[in-house]
Amino acid sequence: MLEKFRLQNFKKFSELDLQNLARINLIVGDNNVGKTTLLEAIFTFSCGINFYPLLSVPFSQRLQDSRLPNPMILNPYRMAEYILYTFHWENLIPTSVFCLDFQGTITQKDDNKTSSEDIKIYHEFVPSQIFSEFIPQKTETWYDAPISYNIFDMQDNAGNNVRISLPNQYLGKWNITINYNQEMNETKETFSVTYPNSSSTNTAKQPQPLILAKFNNELSHCDESENRRIFAAITRAGIMGDFIKEISESFDIELEAIENIPYPDGSESSITLRPKGKNFHIPLYAFGDGLRRWYSLLGGMLIFKNAIHCIDEVDVGFHRKVQGVFSKQLVNYAHKYNNQLFMTTHNIEYMSEFLHAIDDMGDSVLENDVRVITLRAINNSVKCRTLTGKEALRACEDGLDVRL
Repeated sequence: MLEKFRLQNFKKFSELDLQNLARINLIVGDNNVGKTTLLEAIFTFSCGINFYPLLSVPFSQRLQDSRLPNPMILNPYRMAEYILYTFHWENLIPTSVFCLDFQGTITQKDDNKTSSEDIKIYHEFVPSQIFSEFIPQKTETWYDAPISYNIFDMQDNAGNNVRISLPNQYLGKWNITINYNQEMNETKETFSVTYPNSSSTNTAKQPQPLILAKFNNELSHCDESENRRIFAAITRAGIMGDFIKEISESFDIELEAIENIPYPDGSESSITLRPKGKNFHIPLYAFGDGLRRWYSLLGGMLIFKNAIHCIDEVDVGFHRKVQGVFSKQLVNYAHKYNNQLFMTTHNIEYMSEFLHAIDDMGDSVLENDVRVITLRAINNSVKCRTLTGKEALRACEDGLDVRL
């Protein structure tokens, strides 16, 4: 698990230092204080030198068009803008090289032994001339590489094959250095960032993540390919009966089965749910966001075991009467599959419901496994405070605003 985490120069944060993290970490605060940004920073740290997920999540996951399957709807200026505002905004103009710093302490338990490792990750981006369009003061400082072209075969709306040529615009060079335990043991990787195709300069090896991580935004449950993966994982693990029982306990529906039946022509279909005693199937997408998010978030913990799960706006779609049961199931699944959760909310009512539900599981769970991390903007910077779940519950019962 990630026990400590420190970041510098990432998006709206000049720096932020988190201590005493636990298995379940609930991040609370007002709008635009940086809750989602903190999730993105943790995901970026987890990527290590695995650069390509970093491109798709912290750079672009907030945009609606980034969730479409065809990346060619973008253009090099949009991608350059993604990159530019990944760095702390106030530090962009004074420098010609953009930098990020992350430090984390990872704790591992094996055979009743606990070991900790301090890891520092340094990102350095050397921009190309295209960035002078956004920061004109730097027009003469950045290198402009020649544009090459990629040929793509596509189909138009009528189904006709067409061939198009897209420029492969050079955007810059991205260096990632990982330092373990502040010793000379380092891993380095350099990436040539181009639009639309970026590549590692070391093609002999496949970059691996530092920690397996999954990012869940408010629309992740709409990914049907991911939903089919969850169905396959549940079926292969032999826990479909328990999974169906847990859904029935959470929502006002009795289910007989969850199925993935191909369409009559043999093509791949959506996941369907069959109500108890009925002979018809209802597509998962026909249900409300709460049930679909439940399926996506808890099922995702089965696919991504021994992993960090970053869940943005965890309470979205859940009615209050479901929140308590769902919160307990989050904790149980995190323990069962050895996952660490970082979740955001600005809903104080949900936080209270969450803490009271976990309190029913015993003092040790609330004290040892749950942290409430408060973010607040003060004097143009963001401050944080970490409470154990027990401390946060006591504050709520005393009528205090934990965000303060």
